Amino acid sequence: MDPFTLPPSVILIVDDLPANLEVLSRTLGDAGAEVLVALDGISALEQAAYAQPDLILLDVMMPKMDGFETCRRLKLNEDLQDIPVIFTTSLTDIADKVQGLNLGAVDYITKPFQVEEVIARVRNHLQLRQLHRELQQLNQQLEERVHQRTLAIHQEIEERRQIQERLFYQAHHDGLTGLPNRRLILENLRRYLDRSSQDPQAHFAVLVLSCDRFKLINDSLGHLVGDQLLIKVAKRLQSCLERDPASLLGRLWGDAFLIISSKESISEVTESADRLVQAFQLPFEVNS
Repeated sequence: MDPFTLPPSVILIVDDLPANLEVLSRTLGDAGAEVLVALDGISALEQAAYAQPDLILLDVMMPKMDGFETCRRLKLNEDLQDIPVIFTTSLTDIADKVQGLNLGAVDYITKPFQVEEVIARVRNHLQLRQLHRELQQLNQQLEERVHQRTLAIHQEIEERRQIQERLFYQAHHDGLTGLPNRRLILENLRRYLDRSSQDPQAHFAVLVLSCDRFKLINDSLGHLVGDQLLIKVAKRLQSCLERDPASLLGRLWGDAFLIISSKESISEVTESADRLVQAFQLPFEVNS
């Protein structure tokens, strides 16, 4: 890049002396920048809010509101605080320069102006600002990628969890009736046996129900009707046991079902068994 050329940019010059504005405007304009001007701090704040310049050249010594106060207000504004501010001043006191830097200024240009110095300092800070913007964009892109990847991982984990739950359910439940299958019901039976062996007071009962002459249904009406009958049998058993949460119902095989009951006494188990028998006095209707 030509040492006297600036990247495309909008620069706000703030100075209460028209002569200084003219010199800086011509210098920066000839270098390729779009130049805006303001004669005081209040106008500078208004211009900055409206135009959002890429850089501000700010005179320190101004009436009403000096450059330090103007800079302080710029840095308090979330929309303006990232705009780099270069102070222009004839002050040489280190304390003044430190004050400006502490307020958020990025550099100083001393008066009287040297064209080479003005262009060099302005170019450096415009390039730094552009690098800062590019870094912010890269960070945003990286954060978005991380966010998307995180969502994808969570979705994958959830899908795997659902698959595992389905596989577990399928491995432990009867595909026709949805009841716990032989494997699950026998696992529960083993747990009941283990518990009762450790605690003699932990009573339970096992009831087995099979459908008499079920083979006749399959042979005469077909297996589809037989399957529908088994589904209805399972639902009726579940309905009978709704009031008995201590009972576990499962399908052993074919037309055989098993119930594990945690009733406290033989009489209670007998009453449950009688209710089941009575429930099966009612006919089943399958395909009319």
